[in-house]
Amino acid sequence: MNAFRSISRTLSLLIVGTLFLTVILSCAAPATEPAAGDDDNDAAADSASPLAATSWILHTIEGQDALPIAPATANFGDNIVQGVATCNTYSTTYSATGDTINIAPPTINAIFCPAALTQQELAFVSALETAAVYEIVDGVLILRDEASNELATLVAAPTTVSDTAWRATGYLNSKGGMVTVIEGSVITAAFGTDDSLTGFGGCNDYTGTYRVEGETIKVAPAATTKKACSDPSGVMDQESDYLAALELAATFDLQGARLEFRDGENKQVVTFVYDTRQ
Repeated sequence: MNAFRSISRTLSLLIVGTLFLTVILSCAAPATEPAAGDDDNDAAADSASPLAATSWILHTIEGQDALPIAPATANFGDNIVQGVATCNTYSTTYSATGDTINIAPPTINAIFCPAALTQQELAFVSALETAAVYEIVDGVLILRDEASNELATLVAAPTTVSDTAWRATGYLNSKGGMVTVIEGSVITAAFGTDDSLTGFGGCNDYTGTYRVEGETIKVAPAATTKKACSDPSGVMDQESDYLAALELAATFDLQGARLEFRDGENKQVVTFVYDTRQ
């Protein structure tokens, strides 16, 4: 009996000792750390730029209207801005906090440009590098230098065809080839929110309708005024070909400042650039 009591006492001491050791070890163990992803997500949210995921098209530069035939663009990521400087593409890094902004000198894919385009491109790149302050007023991004002098203004890039205005840069002619708009002539297209289409064909005003579903588009035959024009040479044939090309449109591709229509065989039929002066 005494031996049994001795064994029981020994077992009780061992159990109490084990429990005490478990408590001590659990208290000494480090607290569980949050998942690494939680801190990363919080840091990313804190560092995200107010300009991230926005796209813009140059409206004015050094107080002058931007060239309508070659729009410059700025597409902002979390810390990268890239786009078309006018003629060449560019990419660089930037930081924006509050209303301050710093844009590093960009890397530019240099190709030959006409003098007028080169002048705007140099001015635009200089504006990016000089910008110290920015603000967005009524959908317009304004870049300013350290002295608050306005360097450039940019309008938000369209995300839909509806409620936009464009200038044609090329069209499918009656011979089946894509050609550029005749120098000295202007062709425009304005797509209303009510499916209305209005514009200028180079000689006559025109009106019609359009319908967009997803990435498909259908343009109905347009009615035009009845003027005859001889200057510049070929403008009447151009107008006729352009209006015919509109009717061939089956799909569209909208990329920032550029819009193109393609036919049912995916052949390009009309190209446009965004008109920031609408």
